[in-house]
Amino acid sequence: GLTEVNSGVATYHYKADGPAGFVSALLRDRSGVLWVGCYSGLSWFANGVFANEIVPDGSSYQFFAFYEDREGSVWVGSEEGLRRFTPKAFRTYTAQDGLTLNRVVTVCASHDGSIWVGLHGGGLNHFVDGAFVPFGKAQGLSSDFAMAMCEGRDGSLWVGTDYGSTLNHIQGSQVTHYGR
Repeated sequence: GLTEVNSGVATYHYKADGPAGFVSALLRDRSGVLWVGCYSGLSWFANGVFANEIVPDGSSYQFFAFYEDREGSVWVGSEEGLRRFTPKAFRTYTAQDGLTLNRVVTVCASHDGSIWVGLHGGGLNHFVDGAFVPFGKAQGLSSDFAMAMCEGRDGSLWVGTDYGSTLNHIQGSQVTHYGR
């Protein structure tokens, strides 16, 4: 479920009238809509009402990360790939489009407008000019299980990984490891 706190008053939203399940990611977009990523679907909260994504084949997807770009598109990381929602449509990017793997667990904007995508078991993919460029253990990342990332003020990338328990600092092609 999801707990909303407004002026010190808590309102609880459960699966029956709220989000699609266990909440794993949140984003308030520039129009005020709350995007709710769940382990069993995708929900939106606007004007006091939840809407849940209906998947045509009845299956449910796990959603892990959100990012809103300069144009107002919302990028969503899921177990099925990277989705880009524009005001008129959405597109899903998968391994068939060049992702190393479909399980996208973190998404990060770059100062140049490109997007970094963290994959659970596939390292990083840098989405530049409509193509995915892989960056993983072979390029110096401590593990191919990227779990969290953010861009530094200097344009470098900080990446937390699993199964390596290391914080990676990427500056150009140089990777510095902190931790184990």
